[in-house]
Amino acid sequence: MGQRKVSWEAVIGSAALLALVLLAFAREQQHAAQPDLSTPSTFDYGRFGYTALYDLLRRENVSVSRFERAHALLSDATTTLVVAQTPSDILAGHSGFSRNDVVGLKDWVSGGGRLILLSPPYGDAGDTMLGIPASRERQRAVTNATPFANLAVTAAIRSVRGDFRTQFDDAATPKALPLLVTRDGIVALQYRLGRGKIVVLTDPSVFANERLDQADNARFALNLLGGSDAVAFDESIHGYVRGDSLWNVLPAGAHLAVYVVGAAVLLALVGSLFRFAPPIPLEEADERDSSAYITSMAQLLARGRAARKALRDGADFALRAVRHSLGVSERTPIGRVATRVERPELRMQILELDRLRDLESPTDAELMRAGWLCVRLRKEFNE
Repeated sequence: MGQRKVSWEAVIGSAALLALVLLAFAREQQHAAQPDLSTPSTFDYGRFGYTALYDLLRRENVSVSRFERAHALLSDATTTLVVAQTPSDILAGHSGFSRNDVVGLKDWVSGGGRLILLSPPYGDAGDTMLGIPASRERQRAVTNATPFANLAVTAAIRSVRGDFRTQFDDAATPKALPLLVTRDGIVALQYRLGRGKIVVLTDPSVFANERLDQADNARFALNLLGGSDAVAFDESIHGYVRGDSLWNVLPAGAHLAVYVVGAAVLLALVGSLFRFAPPIPLEEADERDSSAYITSMAQLLARGRAARKALRDGADFALRAVRHSLGVSERTPIGRVATRVERPELRMQILELDRLRDLESPTDAELMRAGWLCVRLRKEFNE
């Protein structure tokens, strides 16, 4: 039996398949080596995202929304603002608040708002302005935290799961009220700032998608956020920023001008659709032609008893133009002149005008007719 030949097509196809397998394996290893870039955003469905918490609050009829504007624009319409960051946010370039953000948050809290910081305090200027107590970081993380005391916010909670690597210093106790503690220290506390309150947790994963299936974590979230009138999750710190519209930028005077123009347009539209008074007839256009002039002159001549002379003068002038146009002598009888005209209606008008010329006492109608014939023939036989 002869040896079987391997076709080049099979070799190329096998090589291509092997290359695809190696490429898929390399991409899998690359993804495994990268850190989890999931962030505590209500738009994030990853392990650290807050989509599950957002949906839970909505199902529990909590007035919840997303804040996507500058922090200086915070108003009394928002009673609780939730801000959460992870180390992944720092890798993505969101290392914290600007000074303007911190000033806006401080003014809002001092006016009566409640700020919930679900992120490790980094010890920057923002922590100093907002009064966040100092903290320290441990080498190993603690996975469970228990309520410090029997408080309303920790009611019916036995153990909250998390990754508690950062704890507040014990010196924070006189200033703040501890909420959750571990065997290493305080991991959640609450304190006053002006007329408002600030709640700080050192681990944002407590309310993340991967941990919200824990009953105590979900209950702690509802205790902390369920009693607020209007809860807003800060999405501007994750890059979801909604700029001001043109209408918000315009001053109050421009708003008033737009309202006035809109009202004028509305009135014009209503006035064009509905009639509120009887129509006013338009004046007829006073455009006179040559016939009006001839009529007025004929009436004037008739009153002056000069109709016969005016008729003869006009007829002689018009018939002279006819003779000259046809190239005949002015003494040529009008009957012979008419025979040289090809159009029958013009021929009849020439003979009619000659007949009217010989009238001794023309009437007003005959004078008017003669005037019209003179104009007609002069236009046809212009010198």
